[in-house]
Amino acid sequence: MFDAFALAFVDKIVSFVQDIANTNESAEAEKETRQGALMSRLQAFGLKSATATTLTSRTGMKYEAMVQVFRQCMTTFWFALSPRLFKECATKVMDVVCSTPQCGSFGSVLCGTMTSANPQLAISQWIAKLVKKVVETKQGQDIPNSWFSIGTNGTTRKYEASELKLKGSKTVLSYHLEVLEGLVSNGHHHLIPYMSLLGAVITLVSGAESPEIQDFGGRLASILTCIVESGHWWHWR
Repeated sequence: MFDAFALAFVDKIVSFVQDIANTNESAEAEKETRQGALMSRLQAFGLKSATATTLTSRTGMKYEAMVQVFRQCMTTFWFALSPRLFKECATKVMDVVCSTPQCGSFGSVLCGTMTSANPQLAISQWIAKLVKKVVETKQGQDIPNSWFSIGTNGTTRKYEASELKLKGSKTVLSYHLEVLEGLVSNGHHHLIPYMSLLGAVITLVSGAESPEIQDFGGRLASILTCIVESGHWWHWR
């Protein structure tokens, strides 16, 4: 009975994430137009730009609160699943999240809450798929599976300047990086076997011209640094 409910619930969640992301995407343009008009009016009354920005940003709080409630709900759900059911439900989620950039922040939340409940299974099953998405978007082309030897045999390579230049969509790359960050944020020492693979990703995105993309690389590097400093690294070796 619970298995049937869990699978049906995941189907509903996947549909919800796709629908809310598409709705929010269209609403975002309208919100920016409203905020721009409001900021102009506030500045006309003599308010400084920083104050006007603070007041207009309040319109986004409702969306942020919804994301937080969604996070709490999904955390409870993932922790209630057996390993077998967890894998089945997570596969349904990742099939959509990995291929639908419109999932936005909700896709990242799904990955983060999933990893917190079963980090070893989540990391081992989906980190390679997400990294492949990141690199393919960054390079603007499909990459061979042999690329992943970087993450399995511990070797490193020097990237040419042409490889570091962003050739794909910055928006799609930002999405895949956000989802990857959600996946690894709760991975802890389970990420250790993939340190070289993630290090290669950090090198690639750190060379991007966009500060936003560079920030993702910095946050991924910070996560790996915390793992090394935690002491689990030496135990694993």
